Amino acid sequence: MPDAAVLTDADDGGHVSLKVGETVLLELAENPTTGFRWDLQPFEGSCLREHDDRFEAGAGIGAGGLRRLRIVATKAGEEDIRLVLIRPWGPREPARALSIHVTVSP
Repeated sequence: MPDAAVLTDADDGGHVSLKVGETVLLELAENPTTGFRWDLQPFEGSCLREHDDRFEAGAGIGAGGLRRLRIVATKAGEEDIRLVLIRPWGPREPARALSIHVTVSP
């Protein structure tokens, strides 16, 4: 897979431009031992698709790590990448929410 634009929570509210076939990699701090995890919300359009979702733990027991989500641009259009930091079993009110607008060109 080609190099990807890397985005973090500092990019919340921002915008990224991609071409069809390019990817964006989101790297978000996460500590599953607290019960919270980043949850990618369903895409409303069809120009983006989740390609990979993995957690890479830090060193030590109970240490946090990085949630890495790779998203690929599949066709021209505009879409928002929306994520919420929630406890899957708890209230649906997120502890945090992120949104990044994506424009995909041919």
